[in-house]
Amino acid sequence: MRFPNPTRVNTNRRMVSPRRNGLFSSLALLAIVLTASPLAAQFPQTGPIPGQPNPEFNQPLDPFAPGPGPAAASPIVLDVRIVGNERISANQMLARLKTRPDRAFDPDLLQADTQELMLMKEFRNVRPFVHERPEGVIVTFEVSEKPRIERVNYIGNRGITTRVLSRESGIKEGDPLDLYGLRLAKERLEGFYRSKGYAQTEVEIVEGTEPDARVVTFLISEDVVRRVADVEFIGNEFVSGARLESFIKSKPGMFAPVYRNKYTEEVLTADRDRLTSYYRQFGFFRAVVDTEVVPNEDHSLMSVRFVIYEGPRYRVRNIAVAGNEVFRSEDLYSLVELQEGENFDGSKMERDIAAIKDLYGGNGYIQATVDGQTLFLEEPGWVDLVFQISEGEQYRVGRINVNISGEYGVTRQSAVLARLDLRPGDIIDIRKIRDSERRLGASGLFVADPSMGQMPTIELRPSDPDFADHASTAFRDALPDGNRDPRLDGFRGQSPDGVLLDIEVFGATPARPRRWYER
Repeated sequence: MRFPNPTRVNTNRRMVSPRRNGLFSSLALLAIVLTASPLAAQFPQTGPIPGQPNPEFNQPLDPFAPGPGPAAASPIVLDVRIVGNERISANQMLARLKTRPDRAFDPDLLQADTQELMLMKEFRNVRPFVHERPEGVIVTFEVSEKPRIERVNYIGNRGITTRVLSRESGIKEGDPLDLYGLRLAKERLEGFYRSKGYAQTEVEIVEGTEPDARVVTFLISEDVVRRVADVEFIGNEFVSGARLESFIKSKPGMFAPVYRNKYTEEVLTADRDRLTSYYRQFGFFRAVVDTEVVPNEDHSLMSVRFVIYEGPRYRVRNIAVAGNEVFRSEDLYSLVELQEGENFDGSKMERDIAAIKDLYGGNGYIQATVDGQTLFLEEPGWVDLVFQISEGEQYRVGRINVNISGEYGVTRQSAVLARLDLRPGDIIDIRKIRDSERRLGASGLFVADPSMGQMPTIELRPSDPDFADHASTAFRDALPDGNRDPRLDGFRGQSPDGVLLDIEVFGATPARPRRWYER
């Protein structure tokens, strides 16, 4: 559909319509408003420096003046100033800024510097100002500091001391007031109360939410401590309730009824998961453990009931190994304790995995991994067991380095080497490594205190490339002992197959007691 044109145009004279003339006037007026508006600047505030006159700023702007082209040079930053700070030094803030004097002014850097200052917890607000001069620009950051907390009060706490609450909240005197931090402190306090058995305790911030507050007050409505009165198991047939009770923590204390364990929902959830894992370790893969909690009148004592659905116990239909190339499947099957047709037993499967790994580790494949996988079948109650093996490379002993800390004039390296079953060139046997560690710990040559984590240890590290090249050459050429590199002493003509690893022995000698004449 065509609309009639209200303005006629002849071929001799071009007439301008009133509508078009009004459009030009509107665009010109809009340009003047946008130019005079702060939105015309690239930042929230572009104007005079606070506290300094600027007669140039109030001059009228030409809305039709051509702006700088894309190739216009950026002005130089003449100075960067900080105003409004009281406790935080200007140098501390200037060190975090990327807008600096004698550099080209970059609006993106100015915006990033503003955000960088806002990340400091001490400031409530940061406003950048850009003052233009013929020779460049002066950048000023006006900051507004948060008030400092002068006192923190805890009202209503009876079961937990103020010192403990102060540590858990994380709010201290002298910190800048942070409303978000106060809300986090409130949540931390309520979570701490729940972990101590005060399940319904509520914490309210009654003072400190005002922007200029200097006193923070937490009002605590403490709940009574909830404790476990008794525990009961329903639906368990595979194992007795006394056995299941040994795995949980939601139960009366050793000296009940004088002392009872605190009841918390987090501990109860962990107990439910622990019982479920216990059942599934014995092949009850569909076992479900639920809980029922019955409180007394004042909710101070809770009766906990575990409702168990055991489900069917799964049996092993087939056992297979995959990924093995070094050893035959028949040799690996001989190590497996779990047999086909038996009930699934997770502890047996773990022992089978350890036995297969020891076989590989005893023959130099110390990085071999064995993963026991249970495959569920369409036939209910049966699973297939697959030992997935990744063999890796075979390793041999390179050099043996003994690292002894402390006074070891009496402790010689030969005494340590005598307690190792491996020599350079031997295939690494991880079982011999463990036995050697035990012998060194019982030898009395080193400090041996497992409770303090002080035990002699043996670590395996890759040999340096130069030593590995020398060893390979010696293996291939089979040179006489007199012509070999002295670093290869101990190699006895083994095959060059395998990657070399150095054995590092670490230990500390016991402190020598002082003699009577040294006291």
